[in-house]
Amino acid sequence: MFGNISAFVNGNMFAGLFGNDLFVRLPEESRKELLEKEGALLLEPMEGRPMKEYVVIPKAWRKQHETARTWVIRSLDWTSKLPPKKKKKNSRIVFPTGRLGYDLGGGMRCQVPIHRKDLIIVERKC
Repeated sequence: MFGNISAFVNGNMFAGLFGNDLFVRLPEESRKELLEKEGALLLEPMEGRPMKEYVVIPKAWRKQHETARTWVIRSLDWTSKLPPKKKKKNSRIVFPTGRLGYDLGGGMRCQVPIHRKDLIIVERKC
């Protein structure tokens, strides 16, 4: 997510890194419980726009592996019970610039520069 590492189950993200922060996806009760811990906060990749189901694990827990692991396992257990995400089929399009791209639906499109024979995906706001 956002160029960082994320973990998925059945197409649903349940944990990941955002910068140096570890975050987990939790149901409401567990989220409230974790947010009561000092240093825990809602994941906010863009200022003022929190991802409400995701909580950043306190930085102080970096050396408390078992404590952090417990929350990651809780996240995996809960998220694995969510309905699987359906895979979206992206349609290829060619932009006027000659770049290959993908129509992501809803009027959103991403451009992908072609480098040699490989496609290199560039993160962009679409």
